[in-house]
Amino acid sequence: MFNIISADLYKLKKSKVLLWIILGLLGIVLLGNILAQSGDGIMTLMSDTMNYNTIHFKKNGTEIMPELLKGSNILIFFLIPIVINVFISDYKYETIKNTVSFQYPRTMIYISKMLVCSLFAIIIPFLYVILGLIVNLAFNGFNNIKLADVLITIKIVCAQLPIYIGFVGLMALVGVVFKSNTATTVFSILYQFVILFISSIASNIDISAVDPITCLDRLAYLNTLSTTNILEILCVGIVLVICSVFFGNYIFCKNDVR
Repeated sequence: MFNIISADLYKLKKSKVLLWIILGLLGIVLLGNILAQSGDGIMTLMSDTMNYNTIHFKKNGTEIMPELLKGSNILIFFLIPIVINVFISDYKYETIKNTVSFQYPRTMIYISKMLVCSLFAIIIPFLYVILGLIVNLAFNGFNNIKLADVLITIKIVCAQLPIYIGFVGLMALVGVVFKSNTATTVFSILYQFVILFISSIASNIDISAVDPITCLDRLAYLNTLSTTNILEILCVGIVLVICSVFFGNYIFCKNDVR
């Protein structure tokens, strides 16, 4: 397992994917702060069913960290290249057979690659809020630094992690089923638009409680949620992780590898 993980980490290191992810996150927080300086302190990254992701970039210092997580659904897009490079591209370049031919159990291969993807599902949210804080301090000066903001940010991200990891599992599942980078990308991008479309044409259906993307944004308001609400959202994430990994691994073990 360690050899597979090391190989995937090395492959990511050699590619420019991580650099582009950092530049993309930096671009978002830079744009938000530039808009804030021009008088518009609000930036909507992606419309969702409950409009939870309107970010006020006029927040100063560490206040911006939990604020940024109101639009954490945008981070799903930054997980796409990780999943593709670690896993699905092996089908495109027909290198998956090399790993299987070393007589590694297929379940071990799948779990190893999921662990690498999950690692970056943990790293990217923290990187996002750290970059946001650095840029905010550069624009507004080193003021309004509060430990409480840092602690609530850590709590929010930790509560969000099952959903990030679950969505990574869904991407891998789609990729394994279709053996396609394009299918993984299209699914990840269109999912949010499909949810928005459903909620707009069926206003009597409230899907916010079970939609993972909306649950991500709801958790940004962790202090206003009851323990029951938090547990319900955690259950959504945990069920997503279990189902996506189980079915993804099952299909991967049954697929022909060429």
